[in-house]
Amino acid sequence: VAWASAARFAPFAALVLAAHLRRVDRTLIEAARVFERNRLRSRLRIDGRLAAPGVLAGAGIVFALSAGETAATLIVAPPGRETAALKIFSYLHYWAVESVAGLCLVLAGATLALGLLCARLLRKRPPARGG
Repeated sequence: VAWASAARFAPFAALVLAAHLRRVDRTLIEAARVFERNRLRSRLRIDGRLAAPGVLAGAGIVFALSAGETAATLIVAPPGRETAALKIFSYLHYWAVESVAGLCLVLAGATLALGLLCARLLRKRPPARGG
């Protein structure tokens, strides 16, 4: 189920990552390539850290979009397994309003918590002062 959601919403994450990578200062990457002997190490240490906020933002977008996904989940979910969105969809079909309200509150709380965590991790930190 997670693979279906990831495949369906990967283009949105790619757009977020591409927009982030356009804002990265290319001189930092060029300096890393000049001063780092190992090209793979340079890719992981410098490029990976510069791309990390974009990857995290893309993952947050995919999570938020896939939290309410029912179409692809109905197709690929194995019998006996349900996501929160499928459970809400089933309860709405049988008019179990109290259960739906509780599940929606839990889903909204989880999405809010993840969003706040992403915002905290993506927040710019002031540069350290040398002294």
